[in-house]
Amino acid sequence: MLFGRKKKNPIKLADKGAVDWTYTTCGYCSTGCSIEVGLNADGKAVSARGVGDADVNRGKLCISLSITGQCNAMGTREWSSCSGLPAYRTLEKEQDRREIAEYWGIDADFFPDKRGLFMTDILPAIETGQIKGLWLIATNPMTSMPNTARIRKTLEKLEFLVVQDAYADVETNEYSHVFLPAAVWAEKEGVFTNTERRVNLIRNVIEPFGESKPNFWIFNSLAKRIERERKPNFPETTEQVFEEMKELSRGRMLDISGMSYDRIEHKRGLQWPCRDGDEDGEQRLYSTASTLMRIIALPATPAKPPVRKRTIHRHTWHSVRSVTWRGAAIPRLNV
Repeated sequence: MLFGRKKKNPIKLADKGAVDWTYTTCGYCSTGCSIEVGLNADGKAVSARGVGDADVNRGKLCISLSITGQCNAMGTREWSSCSGLPAYRTLEKEQDRREIAEYWGIDADFFPDKRGLFMTDILPAIETGQIKGLWLIATNPMTSMPNTARIRKTLEKLEFLVVQDAYADVETNEYSHVFLPAAVWAEKEGVFTNTERRVNLIRNVIEPFGESKPNFWIFNSLAKRIERERKPNFPETTEQVFEEMKELSRGRMLDISGMSYDRIEHKRGLQWPCRDGDEDGEQRLYSTASTLMRIIALPATPAKPPVRKRTIHRHTWHSVRSVTWRGAAIPRLNV
C-alpha cells in the first residue's frame, strides 16, 4: 500500500446550513432535488420525470435540476460513462464505433460490443464468480451500498481488488490488494461540465499530497503498459486530451470545438454548444416549440404492502461520503 492522506475530520464547517440543501425550490425558475428523487421503490427512473411534469403544470420556466454530489457528473455522461464512447456515442451503434475507431486509428473490434455492468450489477456478478477482479475509482461501496455485511463478503470473494481514492482510510480499502492514492481537485488539472452545460477549468495550485497522483497520470501509466500494437495513442497532457474532445464533439449537440483552455479561463466558463468561430456558448439550448418540455403521463405504481422503511447511510454524498460525513457540523442522522 502506498502512503496517502487520511480523511479523519478533514474539514470544519462553521454553518450547518452550508450542507443542508437536500431539497430546495425556487418559485420562479426551477426545482432542485437530491439524486434519490430519481429512483422509485422499484429502482426505475420515473420520479424525476414526475418532478419535471409538476414544474410544467405549475408554469415554471426551467427544467428540474438534480443536485448531485460530483461537480463533473454532467461531464462524465457526455464523455462516455453512461454510453461507452465519447460525445454521447454508444458502443451498440456500429457507426459510432466506426467513427471513434477511425479517429483513434484502431480497429473497431478494439471496443467491447456493449457497455459494461452498472455498479448494482457488478456486485452480484462477483458473488456468482463472473467477476474476479475489480478496480474501484472514487467509489466506496462499503458505505454507499445497502446491506454492508453482504458487500463485505462480496469484496472478500474478489481475487484482486484495486482501490483508487484520495483517502487511504476509506472503508473499502480494508479489502484491497492494491491502493492507488489519487490527487484531489486542487492538485490536478482538467475541465468539468456542470448541470447548465458550462465547461470550467481547474488548474493545479498545489502539488499532490504524499505519493498521490492525478487520475490522468494513473490512467496514462496503465495505458503505456497495454501490450497491443493497435492501441490508441494516449496524450501526455490534459490539454491535449481536451483538443481531442473538441474534434470528437464537432457538429454534435455538445459541440465544444470553439473552446480552448485559455478561452474557458478568460470567460470563466463557457456553455456548450460553443462551435468553432462562436464568441460565446449558447445560454439556452431548448428554446423552440419543438424542444420545450412536455408533460408525459406515467403509469401509477401502487406501493405493495407491507411498506418498509429504508435506512440511508447518514448524511452522505451520492456515493462516497469520503469527506462530508466526518465533519463535526454534519448531523449523524439515520432516516
